[in-house]
Amino acid sequence: MVEARRLLVISDTHGSLTAVQKVLDRVKDFDVLLHAGDYLYHGPRNRIPKGYDPIGLSELFQSLGTKLVGVRGNCDADVDLMVMKIDDLPQSKIFSLRGMETFLYHGHRDLKIPDSSRIIISGHTHISQLKMIGDTIYLNPGSVALPKDSTDGTYALIEIFDIIRLNLFDIHGNLLKELELIQ
Repeated sequence: MVEARRLLVISDTHGSLTAVQKVLDRVKDFDVLLHAGDYLYHGPRNRIPKGYDPIGLSELFQSLGTKLVGVRGNCDADVDLMVMKIDDLPQSKIFSLRGMETFLYHGHRDLKIPDSSRIIISGHTHISQLKMIGDTIYLNPGSVALPKDSTDGTYALIEIFDIIRLNLFDIHGNLLKELELIQ
C-alpha cells in the first residue's frame, strides 16, 4: 500500500450513495479509502438505506481508482464486483501502518486474525468501535448507511504524522472517540 498519511475508513455502505457522499463532502483530503466490505447490496435482513443508488455508488468507487482499498463483506457477490469493475476482492488484507501490522477484514468469525496484527479493522456489526486491548487496536468504523447504534452513521479517519491518530466521527462530523499512538 502507498505510504498514506490520511486514511478514510468506512464499511457497510450497502448501496447508499447519499451517505458516502456526505462523508466525502466532509473528508475531502485523504490518501486512501479503506472499505471493510458490504459495498452495494443492502442484504436480505436490512431495509433499503436512504439514498440507495448502487450504480451511482459503484461509479463513485470506480472514480477513486487505486485510492480504494477494500475487502469482501458477506453481502458482496461476484455481480457487485463486476459492476464496480473490480477483478478480485479478498476476504482480508494485511499491510503496514508505520511499521504496525494492520489486518483489514469484514468481520467473518471463521477468519483467523494473525497474532502479529497490531491494528485490526473490521465492519459487519454496523456499530462503531475504537478501543485498545493490550497492544492491539480494534477499529470498526460502523456503517454510514445502516447504523445499528444511536448515531445517524459513522466513519473513521486514521492520520499518520509524528503520531498515529485514529478518530471515530458521526456522519455529521462530530468526533465520537479518539485514540493517539506515539511511537
